[in-house]
Amino acid sequence: MIWNYSATPLTMPGGSLTGEAIAVSDPGMIVGWVDESFTSRTLPVLWDTTGSPTVLNSSSATYGGKAYDINSAGVAVGALYGYGSTALGALWQGPATFKLHPLPGDADSEALGINDRGVIVGASSGLSGRRAVVWMGPGPSKSVHPGGVWTESQAEDVNDQGDIAGWVRNASGVTHAFLWHRNGTTADLGPGGRIRAWNAQAFGINNATDVAGRTTVRLSTTGTAWYASTQVSHFALSDATLAYAISDNYRVVGSFTPLNGYSVAFAATTPFTYDALPGAPPNYSNQAEAYDVNFCGTIVGWLQRFNVGRRPVKWVKAGCDES
Repeated sequence: MIWNYSATPLTMPGGSLTGEAIAVSDPGMIVGWVDESFTSRTLPVLWDTTGSPTVLNSSSATYGGKAYDINSAGVAVGALYGYGSTALGALWQGPATFKLHPLPGDADSEALGINDRGVIVGASSGLSGRRAVVWMGPGPSKSVHPGGVWTESQAEDVNDQGDIAGWVRNASGVTHAFLWHRNGTTADLGPGGRIRAWNAQAFGINNATDVAGRTTVRLSTTGTAWYASTQVSHFALSDATLAYAISDNYRVVGSFTPLNGYSVAFAATTPFTYDALPGAPPNYSNQAEAYDVNFCGTIVGWLQRFNVGRRPVKWVKAGCDES
């Protein structure tokens, strides 16, 4: 172990058995979801800095909701499922819940990222396909779909300057990682700089405009980091490696799947400097995924509990990463 991370399963709201922690803010607030006991619904949850959970409002949604991101002010975004159609983006701010509507003519929306300025990104879906969108707070959605050869797109994450990471897809199903710059220009990050690569997706972005994602060649998927959208590093920890997030201190987190078929969470600073994140014995295995990491290096995701299922978890270490 390089950094000596330890795993702490998060407190579950009453009766819930499974769930995931999906995002962590720099102050240490966490969001994700848990199952609702004895129903088919999921509940969006916010854990405060002490680890105490609060179930966010999803009462109007048939299948509940999930929270996908949170900013430093504690404003969370996500989606309500089964609301009228399939999904409707949601913004939770204090006790208030705001609906984030899709583009005119579309049926569905999901909010996937929010920055400290309140800029929200995600996707709007309808008969014309899936298109990347931006919301300014609870206002109307605005398309940032690049068009041209790209028939679909999705915005996954936004940094505090307003740069957006996501992906675009053409009619043949080829997917490229994509960057929307704050000044209105865009950058096709392509298939991750790999020769004969087929597809790439970007999932996370930091304030230096470094991007984390994945690249696929044939049956092999490699975690990928694009540094300042030029230099590319590949985290090939197995034939199935995903990089979900990159911190302002260049810590990349994600998962890899060894030959036994069970995913393992990892943290890395270079393709050759990484830790497999631990389980929490005796009740938890090390089967896990890491979805997000904050400035200090706190990591969140899920950890497998024996005979139960996925449980939300955070991994912590001594000290704060230094910029």
